[in-house]
Amino acid sequence: MSKRKAFTLIELLVVIGIIALLMAILMPALQRVGRQAKAVVCMSNLRQWGTAFAMYTGDSEGKFFQGTYNKRKRIGRLWADKLEPYVGKDFDDFWCCPMANTPTHERNGDRDIRQKTNRATNPWRAWGKPKLYKPFYNVSPHLYTSYGLNRWVRNCKEKKKSECCDKKKNFRLSNHWKSTNVSSAGSIPLFLDMRTRGKMGAHPRHQDSASKNRSGGGSGEMRYFCIDRHNGTINGIFLDFSASKIGLKQLWRLKWHQQFDTSKGPKPNLAYPAGWPNWMKQLKEY
Repeated sequence: MSKRKAFTLIELLVVIGIIALLMAILMPALQRVGRQAKAVVCMSNLRQWGTAFAMYTGDSEGKFFQGTYNKRKRIGRLWADKLEPYVGKDFDDFWCCPMANTPTHERNGDRDIRQKTNRATNPWRAWGKPKLYKPFYNVSPHLYTSYGLNRWVRNCKEKKKSECCDKKKNFRLSNHWKSTNVSSAGSIPLFLDMRTRGKMGAHPRHQDSASKNRSGGGSGEMRYFCIDRHNGTINGIFLDFSASKIGLKQLWRLKWHQQFDTSKGPKPNLAYPAGWPNWMKQLKEY
């Protein structure tokens, strides 16, 4: 009667070691492929947003929505409210980048049960409508998103200057893009990956410094877009409604407003004399 053959302890350990080695080699590659797939989905989302912006401006004689700084007259003034009829309410799959689709906000005074922390400064979290603006925002109470508007794109009217222009921050009406009828529309950002809480857009200026870390810290409003969400890039659409990947260093080469100086990089400071913080120095120039 022959003896039954079996693996020895050493053979089992060798097999386990080989499997662990293969997993260590394959996991980073699989994670990279997963991130690339999410970036492709994000780009697809933004192309659909480009179509929505095109439809809205087509119905509005090429003009964008007005927007306002007046807290008492915010109803109906947000891009989300204006574009919701063109895109629907499929928030999870369309309103968010797949890299940042977990909401981080307070809803009706109660913390969202799906996210115990309330830190929307994380570039991989979606952000929503805080309770502070509930009386003024005529949008869905469940709205959350991880995209934001270049707020220099607004059809502000001169007769409502007090509502549309914040003098303290020098947001001049003459700097805004009011319609799609402009030259070099392909270099004017419209709608991009964004991180923040309580804002649905930002006013980048060439004086803004670069983000001090990958999650967008720093001074100025460029920090809301300068986030490392897609391996040194973000996705966005431009005033011609085309979608494109945007390198973080390229953000200072885009015409955010009519007087934006694209010849200058981020503002140097004592910590970063060259303008670029350490984590951005190795990024591609694009």
